[in-house]
Amino acid sequence: MPHAPRTRSAAARRALATALALVLLGPGASRAACSCPAPESVTDALAHATYVFAGRVMSVGPSVVGAWPPWGTLVVVDVAATAVWKGAVSTRMTVFTPASPADCGYPFVPGQDVLVYAGVIDLGVAGPWYHPLVSTCSRTAPLADNPDLALLPPPDLPVPVRRDTWGALKSRYR
Repeated sequence: MPHAPRTRSAAARRALATALALVLLGPGASRAACSCPAPESVTDALAHATYVFAGRVMSVGPSVVGAWPPWGTLVVVDVAATAVWKGAVSTRMTVFTPASPADCGYPFVPGQDVLVYAGVIDLGVAGPWYHPLVSTCSRTAPLADNPDLALLPPPDLPVPVRRDTWGALKSRYR
């Protein structure tokens, strides 16, 4: 007795196509473009951020590949802080941002002065290891003509963190 030809349902064909795209193109193929909630006010953004500071982008990269959903690949950004509104910010800050604009990665440019609003991400493997995370959904933006500056309270200057500071102070007061 001959078998009737098998037909796949539309849902089965879509599932097969999605699985094939994931295998061929990688896990990022099925992600949608970055979607941010409505922008926060400056006051709310300051309250919700862990770090708020201004500085110059010194370097961008290299990428760090990892399993930190939903971002996947993160870019390491070195920023020389010049003013601080919130958080334990040192003169040089390392922040992370998703590598892809589709994952809401902020497009840092070396040499550009920026106002940074950062949350935190836990990059720990064997325990918590928190680092600043910046996305396009935050109010992070170039510093030049930034309207947020008029709405933020007066900033503090970052305190340099140097290993020899305590020894230098201690030897002066002996």
